[in-house]
Order: sequence, then structure tokens, then C-alpha cells
Amino acid sequence: MRNPRTNLAASTTSQRTRPRTVSRKRPRTSPISLRLSLLGVRHGLRFRKRKTRTPPSKIKLSFPTNLERSHDARDHCWHALHDLEANQFFVSLISRSRQLAGEGLLLWHGEEQVRAERREKAREYKWPTPTPDGCGVYLAERGRILFDLEWDRATESMGRMRQKIASYVGYFEHFRNAEQHHVLFVVPTDDREDKLQYTIWQARPHLGSDSCCSFWTTTSDRLRWWGPLGTIWLEVENRAPEPPPLSVTKLGQRLPFKRLPPMQPNERAIADCIGKPAWWDRRPGGGQVA
Repeated sequence: MRNPRTNLAASTTSQRTRPRTVSRKRPRTSPISLRLSLLGVRHGLRFRKRKTRTPPSKIKLSFPTNLERSHDARDHCWHALHDLEANQFFVSLISRSRQLAGEGLLLWHGEEQVRAERREKAREYKWPTPTPDGCGVYLAERGRILFDLEWDRATESMGRMRQKIASYVGYFEHFRNAEQHHVLFVVPTDDREDKLQYTIWQARPHLGSDSCCSFWTTTSDRLRWWGPLGTIWLEVENRAPEPPPLSVTKLGQRLPFKRLPPMQPNERAIADCIGKPAWWDRRPGGGQVA
């Protein structure tokens, strides 16, 4: 028969001499963690719904907007150069109109804000959703010029460009005076501009519909030499029965920015435009608030 004291001492000695192993869980760094963090927003909204008295309808609307913005940040995180060049267009528009007495940029909405506003309206009315790289309102002597900017670096196929153009046509066909809303395409080469002119003409509205936005094209070289206010904008004759000629980029007549057809007369002072002296004193909300 074994002595219980001996067994107890032996077990105690073995526990002292046995090496202690500490288990540590390594954090997961897989790409799925990003999706899990985005899905956590949904559970947070459910928790918020239980803890607060916020109407469920408002929570339901806020969730897809936050999730879509997270997806947009993920999908566009490699487009830094594209975003910088698109923003430089607006910066150049501000700097070149700063010393002009009769014109200036009143509003500048960035890509994220425009995308969110367009998607909300398209979701409500079941419309297509164009997502430009920014939009603005430019005050000129003839009135307000409303425009969207599409900055193209020739990384998308013409099939993708055709889909993008169709979204503009389908979106603005529901607006009165749609032809006075301008979509500006900046492309890298003349050959790309020729192809884009023909692609836009192909996507024009049919069946006698005259409600369509106006498309304008130019090249980054022209923009670099003469600036956004120069005589560089070539209109797409999307209501013409015949397609544009192959060399339209060299033969077509271009217009300066201030000659684009305005939407309505000016109701704001030119001094309130972005970049004018002390403009921020009169507009504490910044350039995105009228």
C-alpha cells in the first residue's frame, strides 16, 4: 500500500518541476477581418436600436450609407493619384478665378459627398446612379454653371465608359433643363477623346427624348497648358443624327468654360465664391455649403 504522504509530496514536486506553458492567442490579420469589422456596424446598429428610442426607419437608412462609404474607401484606396488630379482641377479653377471680378467657383462638392447624395436619391426613385469625381457651381456673368467632373486616366475600357455615360443619361432625363447640367470629361490623349466623343454619341437618348445632360470633353494636355477656364471644351453633339467625325478633336470648335450654357441667373455675390478675399467670413460652412 502506498503512503499517501509520499504520493502527495511526489505530485507536489512534479508540479513544481513541470515547466509552465502559457498559451497566447495570436491576433488574426487575414483580409476577412476588414469584412468582419464592417459587419460589426450592423450589430452595433441592432444594439443601438435596443438601447435607444431612435425610430427604426432612420437606423435602417443610416446603415447602408455607412457601409457603402466603407466599401468606397476600400475600393478607392489605390486611386490616390487619380483623386489628387481630380481635386487639382477644382483647385486650379479657384486659383485662376480668384483675381477675376465677374466670376468664381461658388460650390465644390467632393467625390464622397456627391456619391452619397446621388445614391440616396437614386435609391428613393429607382434611378441610375452616376458617381462623378466631384461637382461644382460656377458663377459667371451669364448665370450659374452646374457641372460634374469625370477624370479619366484611360484605365477603364470603353465598355465601362459606356455604362458610366448611360447612368448620366438615365439620371438626368428626370430633370427639367437637363441640357444645362454639364458633364466634363478630361482624358489623357486626343485619340481617347475621339473615341469618347463617339461613345457618348452612341449612348444618346433615343425615341425623340430631348431631356439629356450636356457632355464636354478635353485632354489633360490642354488643361495643363490653358487651364480649366481656357478655350478647351469640346461639346458632344449627342442630338445630331450623324456620328462625330474621326478627327473631331482637331476640327471641332471649342469653348471657354464661362461660355457653357448657364442654369439660372446669379443670386449670390461674386465675392462669396471660394478663394475670393475673406470669403470664409461670409460662409462659415465652407465651400460645400451655399
